[in-house]
Amino acid sequence: GRRSAGCTVGGGGDSTGPARSMHPRLPEALRESLPYAAAAAVFLLVGGGIFVAVEPGWSYADATYFAFTVTTTIGYGCLVPSTRA
Repeated sequence: GRRSAGCTVGGGGDSTGPARSMHPRLPEALRESLPYAAAAAVFLLVGGGIFVAVEPGWSYADATYFAFTVTTTIGYGCLVPSTRA
């Protein structure tokens, strides 16, 4: 078959410009805050790993929950470390 001048190979037949991405670009504020959110998540997960290694009888979920409540200064008091600081 013959293609018209505006048709591109693999294009959807839309001659208005390049094909748009299926995933729109993230808003700038979200793009800028993603590294901080990732760092905070890593910090909490590592903190949970440290507490689970130090505190006998704590699960990883308990230790991560404790790290979150301490880091955000919520401090419910549900979990209290038994070892001395």
